[in-house]
Amino acid sequence: LVEVGTTNRTRVGDYADAITDRTGLILRCHPSNFAIVGFTEEATTEQLVGLGREHAIPVMDDQGSGALLPPRSLGLPEGKGSLRESIAAGCDVVTASGDKLLGGPQAGIIAGRRDLIQTITAHPLSRALRVDKLTLAALEATLLLYRDPDRALRQIPTLRYLVRGLPELTRMAETLAARIAEEVGSGFGVEVVSERSQVGGGSVPGEELPTACVSLRHDGSAITADEIAAAFRRHRPPVFGRIKSDAMLLDPRTLEPEEFDAIVDAARGLASTPAA
Repeated sequence: LVEVGTTNRTRVGDYADAITDRTGLILRCHPSNFAIVGFTEEATTEQLVGLGREHAIPVMDDQGSGALLPPRSLGLPEGKGSLRESIAAGCDVVTASGDKLLGGPQAGIIAGRRDLIQTITAHPLSRALRVDKLTLAALEATLLLYRDPDRALRQIPTLRYLVRGLPELTRMAETLAARIAEEVGSGFGVEVVSERSQVGGGSVPGEELPTACVSLRHDGSAITADEIAAAFRRHRPPVFGRIKSDAMLLDPRTLEPEEFDAIVDAARGLASTPAA
């Protein structure tokens, strides 16, 4: 492995300068759990493919998130890339996760030129590291949904949660807030507040989407936000929120209506604590 370029600026010329007669692959890995901001620059996929063609060197693009649909259809900014874009640009090998933005099971996907995929498949490690049949079945079922993008957005939970609009999230938050307020009583403050959902560090770090959260706090100082959050975590099943401005926030973006009962039950247990 040969390091190319710098942390924040890596141009196609940096790749070209690093090529020698021992170079067997041009590899670009997208950052998955961090973001570099400020004065940044990176070579485009098309530039790397052109460089690879010029020197007869295959180009491998590690996409990471495995997005199959255009980022804009998921409410995400352009420029994040997708499996389709890397293949269309002419990359010889593209790798990605089966979960994350693809929304399938935990797995690794290798796509690209038939001859290179056959070479990879013939390697002894391919058999040692292959996934099981249940994973393949789940991955196949997920990929079949993408034949109809609208159906994929409805039936793949990850995608459905990403495209949930603010009106729906507000209605869900208002319903949940009303039910929690009924259980905890007058000693607690329960309200719906405007917030931001983090998409996820393993896919698109630093990206946020607008949401509406249920804010829960104790009107006095007897119970802190940390203690409220701990009480919810001790519930079975555990309920996880996040703390901001001395209140615990519950974001309905990744909730299903049938899960509200568990959250309300956790709030009922909070109201019965000695401090409350």
